[in-house]
Amino acid sequence: MDKKNNINMPIVGMLILGVLGAVITSASCAVITHWPLPVSVVPYFGGGQGFWWGLITGSITGLIIGYLVDEKHFSDTTY
Repeated sequence: MDKKNNINMPIVGMLILGVLGAVITSASCAVITHWPLPVSVVPYFGGGQGFWWGLITGSITGLIIGYLVDEKHFSDTTY
């Protein structure tokens, strides 16, 4: 299999962690407003704003982690 035709690991990581971060953050921001907790833990963002916050931070994190685990960016000079 030719590695040059595959999708880059940073792009895959960005997509996966971006979507997961968006879903988890928006769900937690939506649920915590109905959860019986003290007023001091009310979220700053709502469900829609939490979605964008999770999407952006998850995408940036996925891009960095995807770059770090992609083998074609590093050369193996040890062996």
